[in-house]
Amino acid sequence: MPPRKMKWKMVPWIVGMAAVGVISAWVTLSHTGMDKYAIVAKVNDTGITAEDLETRMSYLRNDTVQYFKRTYQAEVNRDFWDRRFGNENPLAYIRKLALDDLVREKLEQQLAVQYGIDYISSTDDLHQKLIKENKRRAEAVKQGKPIYGLMQYDEKTYASYLRSNMLIQLKQVLSQSLLVVTDKEAEVSYQSQGSEGFRLPGLIRMDRYSIPFLGKDGGIELGLKAEAESAMNNLYLQASKGEDLAGAAAKWNENANGISNLRIKHQELTFEPKNRRSDQVEYPELLDWADKLEQGGLSPVLMISGEIVVFRLTQKSTGDVQAFHLVKEQIKNRLLDEKFELLIQDMRSHAETQIQEQVYENVKME
Repeated sequence: MPPRKMKWKMVPWIVGMAAVGVISAWVTLSHTGMDKYAIVAKVNDTGITAEDLETRMSYLRNDTVQYFKRTYQAEVNRDFWDRRFGNENPLAYIRKLALDDLVREKLEQQLAVQYGIDYISSTDDLHQKLIKENKRRAEAVKQGKPIYGLMQYDEKTYASYLRSNMLIQLKQVLSQSLLVVTDKEAEVSYQSQGSEGFRLPGLIRMDRYSIPFLGKDGGIELGLKAEAESAMNNLYLQASKGEDLAGAAAKWNENANGISNLRIKHQELTFEPKNRRSDQVEYPELLDWADKLEQGGLSPVLMISGEIVVFRLTQKSTGDVQAFHLVKEQIKNRLLDEKFELLIQDMRSHAETQIQEQVYENVKME
């Protein structure tokens, strides 16, 4: 009997769904018997495989869980992915979120091909690059050579790193041709935003609470990671209900049975305005969230450099307004980002995007 032809369907893409949080979960194709290379969708004839979707969903599971906790006070249990909360289902939500990001990434990659920039061609390509990079880092450590960043990358962090580098190179090339930003455009933007838009960051202080989940070899210990996620989610929920973070952390540590790597660690961090540039490189996630929060605000649960983290912003002050010549390049970079976003939106509106429903619906969370 000849194989049945698959039906392809045009679909609208959901843009801009985002949240932050942490939970243990697994994405699986095994119970369906599906080929990981089965095509889920096509973007201008470029395929997205079931494995691509599976991997991206695993990256977004923490965001999805926290969204449903915040929006619906959802209880996370074995039935979580199959239940409905209001008019939404977590599995449908995460699949759309993951596929939307993959469609965008494929369009970015098509631009990269056009301008001769290297990119991650597939999940297999990512795995090969990751193994090679981690091997290089391990050898450097053995030989006493300096390395920058983590001793070992996990898949999600390395994928984000490679994609970020690709976009930096792509925008630089486009800024010389298709997306030129002039000094005049930058000056008009500066004047239209007013002085408050260019005020220097002030002093930032925070109480940071964390549990590490890396083993002695620098690799991820999945069991420890799951326990750390559970502990920090509980800490976040208690703090969001008004309980003192320090008190909640102390209670956890009292019941940790002396297991040192499951104890919640506390740090008081201070970020001086004069060190903001270097601090932004070393602590990008913390400072990005600090910029979004008001003084006294609580961060979501974050996964940062091998630790599960929550922090309370204890102090946030403002600095001086910067003159135009000091922020011109910053403004031009922002305008370039805006032009690039419009370019991607235009590409999406003209892209031929199709979905294979049977494959799509069979990618599950467990």
